[in-house]
Amino acid sequence: MKSLFSFFTLLFFLQIHAQKPCDLSTDVSDSLGTLKQTKDVLMYEKVFGNAEQFIYFSLLNDNKTPFLSVNFIQKDSEFIKADCFDPSSKLFLQLSNQKIIPLFYADEESCSQLIQGDANGKNTRLLSGYFLFPKESFQMLKEHDLVFIRIKSSTGTKDFYVKDLLISEITKQSGQPTKFFRDYLHCVEN
Repeated sequence: MKSLFSFFTLLFFLQIHAQKPCDLSTDVSDSLGTLKQTKDVLMYEKVFGNAEQFIYFSLLNDNKTPFLSVNFIQKDSEFIKADCFDPSSKLFLQLSNQKIIPLFYADEESCSQLIQGDANGKNTRLLSGYFLFPKESFQMLKEHDLVFIRIKSSTGTKDFYVKDLLISEITKQSGQPTKFFRDYLHCVEN
């Protein structure tokens, strides 16, 4: 009986700490190199009146260099101010162990694109960027939950609390954004 209890305890422990299978949107290997990218995951959603904000993360490995792809989407019936990333932009991730990991913008200056008036009369702004991980951060990201995101762009700083369970008001899909790196970082490690 004791060994049966130990077996189920071990099985439960492994189930809790198991990584999700890699769900890749891109997996290409050719003469130029390799590129793997996970599907986008909704990390943050805020719907207030006519205004909506979304942050999507995906991980990618471009020729053995891991990146975090960030898409910041804003929708509003009013005009939306542009946001920009430049080489001084950073993304800060605070983990459940209170450690803060800085990620560094890996591209040239880029500003959010404006798409005027969709079918619902809302303007949309999309800001996309790729951020580099410090190599020493991987182990912490795999062991601790994400609790807070700070985006420092050339046009300002924005803070976002990460929910343990996020049920989208728009798509009705659910996810666990706090476990994003624990679930998917193994997909893009070298």
